[in-house]
Amino acid sequence: MMGHILSVVRGDFRSLANSVLQKAQGPNRVILPVSFDETHDAVQRNLKTRKQALRYLAARVTDSRVLMDFLRKATYDLSPIPYASYAYGFEFEEKNARPRA
Repeated sequence: MMGHILSVVRGDFRSLANSVLQKAQGPNRVILPVSFDETHDAVQRNLKTRKQALRYLAARVTDSRVLMDFLRKATYDLSPIPYASYAYGFEFEEKNARPRA
């Protein structure tokens, strides 16, 4: 229902959603898949999704940094283990990067 409302009001939008939802034919165009599997492969897919989201935002939002800060805080607030700080320093890419050979 929310996707329908957004398509009427905004037209061009994307939604971060569980990658399981990509199995449905209709919403594939708007879903940026997020995997909750605890595997290296899932982390790599999520990094790819994050890059897609940033490219999409950069093309449409004048201050994507503000939006990403908002999304970071909202995501941290969902954690069952509260974070003491929303400050930068725990960057996902750095933590999960493959060691260079």
